[in-house]
Amino acid sequence: MARRSQSIEQQCRRKGIPLLDLKPDMIAPSVASRIDLEMARRLCVVPVSEEDGLVTVAMADPFDTQAVELLGRLLGAGVVPVCSTCSAIEVALERLQVLQLENLS
Repeated sequence: MARRSQSIEQQCRRKGIPLLDLKPDMIAPSVASRIDLEMARRLCVVPVSEEDGLVTVAMADPFDTQAVELLGRLLGAGVVPVCSTCSAIEVALERLQVLQLENLS
Protein backbone atom coordinates (compact mmCIF):
# COMPACT_ATOMS: atom_id res chain seq x y z
CA MET A 1 0.00 0.00 0.00
CA ALA A 2 2.84 2.41 0.83
CA ARG A 3 4.38 1.74 -2.59
CA ARG A 4 1.04 2.46 -4.32
CA SER A 5 0.68 5.65 -2.27
CA GLN A 6 4.14 6.82 -3.36
CA SER A 7 3.28 6.07 -6.98
CA ILE A 8 0.07 8.11 -6.76
CA GLU A 9 1.94 10.99 -5.12
CA GLN A 10 4.49 10.93 -7.96
CA GLN A 11 1.67 10.98 -10.53
CA CYS A 12 0.07 13.91 -8.71
CA ARG A 13 3.31 15.87 -8.85
CA ARG A 14 3.67 15.18 -12.58
CA LYS A 15 0.04 16.12 -13.31
CA GLY A 16 0.04 19.21 -11.08
CA ILE A 17 -2.51 17.88 -8.59
CA PRO A 18 -1.82 19.49 -5.22
CA LEU A 19 -0.48 17.32 -2.41
CA LEU A 20 -2.22 18.16 0.85
CA ASP A 21 -0.59 17.51 4.21
CA LEU A 22 -4.03 16.92 5.69
CA LYS A 23 -4.65 17.82 9.31
CA PRO A 24 -8.05 17.29 10.98
CA ASP A 25 -8.37 20.99 11.85
CA MET A 26 -8.25 21.89 8.14
CA ILE A 27 -11.63 20.29 7.55
CA ALA A 28 -14.90 22.20 7.62
CA PRO A 29 -17.22 19.75 9.42
CA SER A 30 -20.27 21.24 7.68
CA VAL A 31 -18.76 20.30 4.31
CA ALA A 32 -17.39 16.91 5.36
CA SER A 33 -20.71 15.88 6.89
CA ARG A 34 -22.38 16.11 3.48
CA ILE A 35 -21.27 12.56 2.71
CA ASP A 36 -21.66 9.43 4.82
CA LEU A 37 -18.56 8.53 6.85
CA GLU A 38 -18.71 4.91 5.71
CA MET A 39 -18.74 6.01 2.07
CA ALA A 40 -15.82 8.35 2.78
CA ARG A 41 -13.90 5.47 4.37
CA ARG A 42 -14.67 3.14 1.49
CA LEU A 43 -13.40 5.67 -1.05
CA CYS A 44 -10.64 6.96 1.27
CA VAL A 45 -11.73 10.57 0.78
CA VAL A 46 -12.73 13.53 2.91
CA PRO A 47 -14.32 16.78 1.77
CA VAL A 48 -12.18 19.59 3.18
CA SER A 49 -13.72 22.92 2.20
CA GLU A 50 -16.07 24.63 -0.22
CA GLU A 51 -15.57 27.82 -2.15
CA ASP A 52 -17.54 29.23 -5.07
CA GLY A 53 -19.59 26.02 -5.47
CA LEU A 54 -16.49 23.81 -5.62
CA VAL A 55 -15.65 21.31 -2.89
CA THR A 56 -12.00 20.49 -2.31
CA VAL A 57 -11.76 16.78 -1.52
CA ALA A 58 -8.67 15.07 -0.13
CA MET A 59 -8.35 11.74 -1.89
CA ALA A 60 -5.91 8.86 -1.62
CA ASP A 61 -6.46 8.34 -5.36
CA PRO A 62 -7.47 11.57 -7.10
CA PHE A 63 -7.24 9.74 -10.44
CA ASP A 64 -10.30 7.63 -9.61
CA THR A 65 -12.69 9.37 -12.00
CA GLN A 66 -15.66 7.25 -10.90
CA ALA A 67 -15.13 8.33 -7.29
CA VAL A 68 -14.82 11.99 -8.34
CA GLU A 69 -18.08 11.75 -10.31
CA LEU A 70 -19.86 10.02 -7.41
CA LEU A 71 -18.60 12.65 -4.97
CA GLY A 72 -19.89 15.40 -7.24
CA ARG A 73 -23.36 13.83 -7.17
CA LEU A 74 -23.29 13.24 -3.42
CA LEU A 75 -22.00 16.72 -2.64
CA GLY A 76 -24.15 18.48 -5.22
CA ALA A 77 -21.10 20.49 -6.29
CA GLY A 78 -18.05 20.41 -8.47
CA VAL A 79 -15.14 18.49 -6.97
CA VAL A 80 -11.54 19.68 -6.83
CA PRO A 81 -9.49 16.60 -5.96
CA VAL A 82 -6.25 16.97 -4.01
CA CYS A 83 -3.89 14.17 -3.06
CA SER A 84 -3.46 13.05 0.54
CA THR A 85 -2.47 9.84 2.24
CA CYS A 86 -5.11 7.34 3.20
CA SER A 87 -3.73 7.30 6.76
CA ALA A 88 -4.18 11.08 7.09
CA ILE A 89 -7.70 10.78 5.67
CA GLU A 90 -8.54 8.01 8.15
CA VAL A 91 -7.34 10.16 11.06
CA ALA A 92 -9.48 13.06 9.83
CA LEU A 93 -12.52 10.78 9.46
CA GLU A 94 -12.04 9.45 13.00
CA ARG A 95 -12.00 13.04 14.29
CA LEU A 96 -15.18 13.82 12.35
CA GLN A 97 -16.86 10.77 13.81
CA VAL A 98 -15.97 11.92 17.34
CA LEU A 99 -17.38 15.38 16.58
CA GLN A 100 -20.61 13.85 15.27
CA LEU A 101 -20.97 11.69 18.40
CA GLU A 102 -20.32 14.70 20.64
CA ASN A 103 -23.04 16.65 18.83
CA LEU A 104 -25.51 13.82 19.48
CA SER A 105 -24.86 14.00 23.24
